[in-house]
Parts: sequence; C-alpha cells; structure tokens
Amino acid sequence: MKSTVADEMCTEDLGNVLPSVYKSVRLSVASPPLLHVNASLLLLTDEALSEVFGAVVEDSEEYQTLKVLRKGGITSILFSRPHHANVLDMKMVEELTTALHSARLDPTTRLTVTAATGRVYCGGHKPGLDAASGLQLRDGLHSLVKCVLEFPKPLAALVMGPCVGVLAGLLPLYDVVLAAKGACFQTTVVESGETPCGCCTYTYPRLMGHARAAHMLLLGHELECGEAQRSGLVTEVLPTTAFHHTALSTLHPLTATPPPALSHTKQLMRQPLLNPLTSVHGSAIMTNTTQVISMARYFAAGVKRNSDNAP
Repeated sequence: MKSTVADEMCTEDLGNVLPSVYKSVRLSVASPPLLHVNASLLLLTDEALSEVFGAVVEDSEEYQTLKVLRKGGITSILFSRPHHANVLDMKMVEELTTALHSARLDPTTRLTVTAATGRVYCGGHKPGLDAASGLQLRDGLHSLVKCVLEFPKPLAALVMGPCVGVLAGLLPLYDVVLAAKGACFQTTVVESGETPCGCCTYTYPRLMGHARAAHMLLLGHELECGEAQRSGLVTEVLPTTAFHHTALSTLHPLTATPPPALSHTKQLMRQPLLNPLTSVHGSAIMTNTTQVISMARYFAAGVKRNSDNAP
C-alpha cells in the first residue's frame, strides 16, 4: 500500500514534539491499535472528517489550529495540529475559546463535541519562554477554563490516544467523555513548576478519591482508559475501530432531547459546584501568576550564567 503524507504524519516520533515535561507519557499506549491504522481513522484529511462527521469542514479564516463542523444540532471542534501532537499554544487556546463561544451562541447547536486529528488528543501545552508570554498564556487558559466551566449546553469529549495537561484537567467539567481503547490521561507534572489548572485539584479528588488524585496531580501518574472509567473520569470506553462513528451514535439521543430540558438539568447539576470551582480556578490563576514570573527569572538567570561561562 502506497504511503501518503498523512500516513507519515501518523507514524512520526511524537516524543520529539511533546514538551519535555510530558515525555514521560507512555505514547506506546496508543499502539498497537493506533500506530498502523490508516489516515482516515485518524481524521488527517478534510475528506475523512466529512465522511465521519457527515458535514463539511467550515471554510473559516478564523481557525488555523482547529477544524469546525456543524450538522444535525452537533458542533464538532477538532484540534488540528497533529504534526505537533496537538500541543496547545497561545493561538490554539484562543481559537478553542472562540469556537466554544460560537457554539454557545449558535441556536442550532444542541451538543458540542471536542475531538482531535492525529493519534494524540492533546500533548499538553507549550509554556511561555518569558514572563510576558507566560502571563499571556495564563490569561488565555483562564478564559478557556471559564468558558468550559460556564458552558450551558451538553459538552462531550471524544478522546483517542494520549490526553495530557490542561485538557486532561478539564475533562471532569465535561458532561460526557468517550475514550477509544488505548487512550491514556495525565495532568500537568508539578515538577515542571506549574500548578495543575482546569479545576482538577478540586474535581479529581471528588471523582477518584484523594490518594489516586494525588498520584496523578503530584506524581504525574498516567491513567489508562480502563482505570479512568473506573475512576469516573471517562463515561465509556469504545473500540478503536470506527471510534468516532460509534461515539457520535452514542451521543445522538442528546440532539433529540428538548434543549431547555438539557440546559436546565445541566444548570441544576453544576450550580452547587459553581462557587467552589470558581474559587479553586481563581486561586490556581493567582498561584500560576507567581510561578510564571519565578520560572521566567529562573530561566533568565540560567541563560545569564551560561553566557557568563561561555568561552
């Protein structure tokens, strides 16, 4: 079978594009099911996306890191940086927040889905290289988390492959999380100098208990999909073959439910948690502000030491 550019993207060494603090993620967990699948399963072309989601990719200059499709009451937002393991950078954070706001305001959208092209759902986020870019990213992530926290419509994640960092931390704020067999989950590694965000310091202990949450949040433990389902992080684990087709079929009943019933039910479920979640998120932002400045000073001092010691 002739190799295509898309197939080559499937098999590249993702260890070279993940941020160094996340390279402990066992990417091989995504294989054998994902290493040798064809490009259409990994949604690397617009044709594959249209076939799976039954809609045409929106031709919008607004999105360079995402693919957005709308049909039948479902807005699908796909992370589209497969050659960078879908690592969040500032642009992708901004575009994802914009796409979620658009889905929130769209009267035809009853369900919003996030998924990904390639064999990694998300490989973490790209840290700022100095205080200014670090603070900009912090503000962007703050807006993204707030958007997810206050999202009034059903929100579902279709996770294939590793899900690392901020987006793993956000999953408890979703209403449905469907994972392909072989998916794995890891939050921000604290040894990187950052406090996990996405309210996961509150939601993870509530879901899985303090000991298991501490194993993830403090020690960087990687949760495989079966363990994630038993912990309450994942709703259901589905076969890798035809994963997106099966997931969308599973979610389809939500599009036939009266929207007011969905939004009111979600509001009643979320309301008792809104104040503590908002408080935890605010505290994380304040903590990360201090950490961003401290890390920038640390790296700047390291650069100066290196230049002083240069021959």
